[in-house]
Amino acid sequence: MNQQDSNTSQDNYSDEFQKVNMNTPPYPPYPHQSADSQLIQQRLHTKMATDNGGDQLSSIDHKSNNNSNSQINEERKSLSEKLRTHYREGSSAGSKAKVFARVLFQVQAVTLIFMAVFYLAPWALEEYDLVTNLSCILFFIYIFIMCESNWYLSIVTESDLPETIPDIPPLSAQLKESSMLSVNPQLNSIVENVSAESSNTNESSSTIANSITLPRIDRFGMMWKFCDICNRFRPPRTYHCKFCRKCILRRDHHCHLVGKCIGHYNQRFFVVLCFYTMLASAIGFPITCSYLSSHLKEAYSWTWYVFPYTFFLFLFRYVSLKFVILTFNAYLTFIFGILSLLYWLSQLSLISMGKTLVEVIKQMDVKVTSSLSENFHVVFGNNWLLSFLIPMPTMFKQTHAGIWFQKVKIYRKNPQDI
Repeated sequence: MNQQDSNTSQDNYSDEFQKVNMNTPPYPPYPHQSADSQLIQQRLHTKMATDNGGDQLSSIDHKSNNNSNSQINEERKSLSEKLRTHYREGSSAGSKAKVFARVLFQVQAVTLIFMAVFYLAPWALEEYDLVTNLSCILFFIYIFIMCESNWYLSIVTESDLPETIPDIPPLSAQLKESSMLSVNPQLNSIVENVSAESSNTNESSSTIANSITLPRIDRFGMMWKFCDICNRFRPPRTYHCKFCRKCILRRDHHCHLVGKCIGHYNQRFFVVLCFYTMLASAIGFPITCSYLSSHLKEAYSWTWYVFPYTFFLFLFRYVSLKFVILTFNAYLTFIFGILSLLYWLSQLSLISMGKTLVEVIKQMDVKVTSSLSENFHVVFGNNWLLSFLIPMPTMFKQTHAGIWFQKVKIYRKNPQDI
């Protein structure tokens, strides 16, 4: 009797599972999908459920065991696995690090220009006339203004994917030419049936195709992939940033010093920022070190220049505040100078090749047929050399939108990797 009841309950459970499974889509429909595209997903899921049969029922039976095993595995993760998870998913401490980096950069810039104008320049140029002194001081101020303006423009200039993108490539026009049919041949007949049924309605097939979440191929042969996090299509060379939590047009990298992604529209300001930071460091670091060793002789040992020992000496009044600030500037000037030099050279190399840092790190096979001048025009716009002299984004606008790439081809080793 008990065995009969258990069989009856199992049959009821199986019927209920089939009922729920046949009428529930594999994932919630996206807000922008039409009724016909939801019908495509419904039929595809129904076909897959019919083919799988009892395999799905057995997977449900082990669901609770898998959940408990995943919790145990989470506790047994090694330190390297936790670090990889942290890097992949991000952390809430990113906003604090961004604020700290921005404040540190501003403190360094303001204190360095103050020391350069009132202490370093008068001491280094004491043998020259007044005109030479004023010219050098104005040059230092000009470098400071260029650093500050390009740093600010790198932050406020948005390279995010626009809310509305015209002419999103349709799916139906390139279904038979893409590799999607080899991945799932059932999709072809389903889309054709829904398109035939929708031909008698007012909604066009292109509208139905635009609402499905499969990759598209634009008129230049570039693939548009669907971002599951942003819930929208992203153009080629547009990637999602886990720190900014949005898709960035022609994303190059996420700069923690700026606290923002470097993408299509703010890359030119970032390159100019690296150039003038490198120039300021090349001038400020040797002068600061010479001033500390030759003029401001407050250190009795080389250990007095080591932080945080220098700060403790200031607390006990062994050294002056000027000594602490100049030592602090020497450290940061050296670090920022090395980083700016590396980034500036790498950015110029990538721009000349027409590639981005993300594509190089991921070892993507990117073929660029545009010329060197065209590659620089994509980043800086027309009259791009003037961007290194005057920070005027309204006058020197970019002509490239960062969406369509006619002379760029990206080849994937696995065509089914979509």
